[in-house]
Amino acid sequence: MKMVAGNHELFSLENMLRTLLLKASGDGRGQLLFGESINRAKRLLPDYLVGEKFPPIYLEFPLAGEPFLDATVGYKAFPEGGEIRAPSAEGTQEMLDWFSRTAPSFPGIICGYELDLKHKDPAMAGIHFQPNRHRKLVLPFCRTLGEEDKAKLYLNTAYRMPATWKPSYFGLFRGRPDAPLRIGGYLSKRETNACIKDPGRIQTVFDRIGFRAYHSEMLLQLSELMAAAPDYLDFQFDVFPDGMFGDTFSLEVCFPFVQPKEMAAYLRNCKAAKFMKLLTDWKVADTRLVPALKMAFAGEIPVNENLYAYSVLPHWLKVRWIQGTLQPAKLYVLMSARCLSGETK
Repeated sequence: MKMVAGNHELFSLENMLRTLLLKASGDGRGQLLFGESINRAKRLLPDYLVGEKFPPIYLEFPLAGEPFLDATVGYKAFPEGGEIRAPSAEGTQEMLDWFSRTAPSFPGIICGYELDLKHKDPAMAGIHFQPNRHRKLVLPFCRTLGEEDKAKLYLNTAYRMPATWKPSYFGLFRGRPDAPLRIGGYLSKRETNACIKDPGRIQTVFDRIGFRAYHSEMLLQLSELMAAAPDYLDFQFDVFPDGMFGDTFSLEVCFPFVQPKEMAAYLRNCKAAKFMKLLTDWKVADTRLVPALKMAFAGEIPVNENLYAYSVLPHWLKVRWIQGTLQPAKLYVLMSARCLSGETK
């Protein structure tokens, strides 16, 4: 029997998703942070639940300006024979079949969908792939989507990047012929510290790879943000089909995985507090930053005679520049659930 999203006979993942969305949007946060997008999330996200395991789901929303919500569903594994019948996932079955066969041999790779929930009629889902160091997987992955040119673009860009700024993942937007490939990677502590000491190092990297949409103030902001960041960093560029970089650059700050009851204390420590103050001083986050970070939650719930742990945790915070100008920051909140006891039916 095919394992299809939303099949209640297999497992009530929808109930778990509903619980997590209620926790995320509780205490008046729904309209404040997500606007009308939260209703589209409740309607569309269940289509992406397949098999017996709850996939990590990120809710992404701005901390200033108009409230809205996007979501990313990432699979670390995918059940053999599983399928997603959501119209926005059309044309991806070959990708899912390939991933279900390949993922067991390459722990750490991630495949998923990026859902635009801002608009009334959501566009075709974007595709997220995280090959990490397994670059030999990029071409066969892209072939499953008929996007071999994107594989070449990713690999050529990776070749151009310095060893300390190597890409690890990408997102592609199907149905948009001229859309850029969003390419990202992780910065080591050593590289981050070097950029803090010398913002000119960032400029050297930008010049070497051909990213031109920066100015001296942006370099100083980047260095200051890196110095205040509480944990690991990653970077994102947009690269167009002709190999040229777009005018957008993003820096993402990772929060450590702490218990929700410890999150408030962690965010008050000197370094994290300084980072949050920068965001508000630069007006890329407003008063909604506080309720957004209070979203952290963890609990346990019985499901189908099993005990499940579930959590809603702030995980990444993105700061973005377009043509060197700061944009509203975005928070990425991770919703997850896992079985603690028993066997799923």
